[in-house]
Amino acid sequence: MPNPEGILWAQVAERGNQLRIPLSPRSHHQDTAVKYVPEVIYQSPDYETELLNRKAANIVHQTLTTGSVIFSFPQGTFANHIQAYKAIQADIGAVEGFQHLSGFTSNPNKSDLLIEARFTTMEARDRALQVGLTVGDA
Repeated sequence: MPNPEGILWAQVAERGNQLRIPLSPRSHHQDTAVKYVPEVIYQSPDYETELLNRKAANIVHQTLTTGSVIFSFPQGTFANHIQAYKAIQADIGAVEGFQHLSGFTSNPNKSDLLIEARFTTMEARDRALQVGLTVGDA
């Protein structure tokens, strides 16, 4: 479709593209020879406590389902959260659903595994609260 001066819009777009400075896609993600690794030289106990309180507050602020039970497993207890789901269901009882709470942290591989479980029966929920889940030879 020509404009009043007789120039096609395709020609205008082509001229505009020729005026742009081409950027290499690697320019944004350059590999540097030096990799910087952060190292903590000193950290006060008050700051460690503050970090722990913030993590706890983040967990509390997440929406939890009424009547659910939260399980906490140390890192490395299970290879992944699916294995934890299966262990909870096999040991305690039928489950309506799970929510992987620790998957929402900034680095889920370095924290405890937190799982919210909603059981189908009150008996299973009470058993989870009173007895808990034993993993391994403990």
